[in-house]
Amino acid sequence: MSGEQRSLRCRFRTSFAPEGEPTRSVEDDGESTINGVTWERLLEDDDQPDRALVRVDGGALTIVRGTVSYEELEDFVRLLR
Repeated sequence: MSGEQRSLRCRFRTSFAPEGEPTRSVEDDGESTINGVTWERLLEDDDQPDRALVRVDGGALTIVRGTVSYEELEDFVRLLR
């Protein structure tokens, strides 16, 4: 992982909360492989946690986030082009 990729990843992990709300704790929760591409799984530490699939490709950060299961997030990612 390049320095730029680490920087984007760290920025995401520390800004998981919507603007104006306290930062939420986020934990690594494994990986998903979708169409041959690895996505990092992140899980919010909360009573009703958000889940996120995160991918850094070059200078682009892609985040797919929701309160649904990882499987549903993976299905959505498969629709992206």
